[in-house]
Amino acid sequence: MARMGRPKAELTLSDEERAALEGWVRGRSTPQAWALRCRIIL
Repeated sequence: MARMGRPKAELTLSDEERAALEGWVRGRSTPQAWALRCRIIL
């Protein structure tokens, strides 16, 4: 079966970066597009 798209790049996050992304995902005032980008990164 052929894969679609580009292969995933290795991404390492610091604890502070991960905490910030998780906070934005949970935030009620975060725009949906921004929260979606954060979820993709996580």
